[in-house]
Amino acid sequence: MRKFNVVKALIVTCFVVSSAPAQAQTRTAMAESFAYLANAGLVIGGESPMDSQILINWANSTNTREVKNVMLKLIQASQSKFSSASSDNACQAYAYLKNTRYRLFEGRTEDHSSLVNTCLNMDEPTYRQQIDKDLSDLFGSLS
Repeated sequence: MRKFNVVKALIVTCFVVSSAPAQAQTRTAMAESFAYLANAGLVIGGESPMDSQILINWANSTNTREVKNVMLKLIQASQSKFSSASSDNACQAYAYLKNTRYRLFEGRTEDHSSLVNTCLNMDEPTYRQQIDKDLSDLFGSLS
């Protein structure tokens, strides 16, 4: 029997919609950022990433506030996993996380494998510090 995966459950579960305002982003940027963040949460937990289009379709068919709430929960669930993840999983997640940030804040993305290689060429404290900062910045912008 396959173990319960909190991140996958968060991706497909609806959460209570809060009324707190957040930074304005386009629906497309939000949906694509959600896909990157969801895959970061999966790979940091040792799971395979999901098809991004499935995640984007879910986000596009869901209330924006609800998507943001799921993203907040994904950030919280992912934070504790980074400290115990292998460097390969952490660097895969780093790449997804960087593209979450780039897409949401700058309207762009970078090549996934290039970002993974960048991470693999850093020492562990450096990439973990960047991951912590990105998670914190994302959490702050979505709250």
